[in-house]
Amino acid sequence: ITSSPEVRYAKNGSVHLAYQSFGGGDLEFILVPGLISHLEFPWEHPPYRRFMNRLASFARVTVYDKRGMGLSDPLDVAAGFDQHLGDLAAVIDAAEVTQPVVMGWSEGAAVAAVYAAHHPGAVESLVLYGAFPKLLESPDYPEGGTREQFEQIVESVDQAWGEGVSLSFLAFENLDDRDFCRWWGRYERACASPGLVISVLNLLAELDMREVLPAIHVPTLLIHRTEDPAMTVESARLMAERMPDARLVELPGTVHWPWLGDTDAVVEEIEEFLTGARRAAEVDRALATVLFTDVVGS
Repeated sequence: ITSSPEVRYAKNGSVHLAYQSFGGGDLEFILVPGLISHLEFPWEHPPYRRFMNRLASFARVTVYDKRGMGLSDPLDVAAGFDQHLGDLAAVIDAAEVTQPVVMGWSEGAAVAAVYAAHHPGAVESLVLYGAFPKLLESPDYPEGGTREQFEQIVESVDQAWGEGVSLSFLAFENLDDRDFCRWWGRYERACASPGLVISVLNLLAELDMREVLPAIHVPTLLIHRTEDPAMTVESARLMAERMPDARLVELPGTVHWPWLGDTDAVVEEIEEFLTGARRAAEVDRALATVLFTDVVGS
């Protein structure tokens, strides 16, 4: 797939949820995005296309924009968890999926995990990337981020949203690439307004799903970068310990987003978990125009 697949809409009540389905295979894969998303925009980014195409090589993939994000209906304030769970159910129904593998990353991992806990038997398995059960630290949870770090992130979103500021906590290794920062700034602006993002962050600061973890009885793969700037790998270790059928794979790196950085390593772990085997990545193929210049004496 070289360009954005067709966008369709599911409905949860009066809310329209944009989604895409593509690929083939016996597996049905539902992707729940993280903090921000836009269905069409990132298809112009080669690593995103590579990530999605590799997933689509062994599964039918459905990805959607959460309410308020991208091409779904806009919001003034962040949606609650119950709304997100209903939205995921609506997308699964619209895409005519009966027994999905649900993958979520970052905030989307929490939605995917709670959905599996609330719908026993309706989810084949889970893949959680960059997951965390609780965002901020507390006396009984040293694995979380500090309040000071959180406030710095909120301030940066307030002051510089649309300039690539979220890379500082999603993929800071890309901050030195000016062209990519400009592209990511456009992506931020396309996904959501700064006010909505701040509202989402403030709601995430209240998240605590630790008590839900023992109720998730589906095979689960957790993938986490060991130097993730947004959430420590210790948080993922805690999740793997408390979920009855979970396995954690720790990968080197600092990227909190699955389709940035070494996407092949992420997809290979997912493919092996779901199919029992991993295939070597194919070399990307693209049409190119080559200009031959006949220089005298060459």
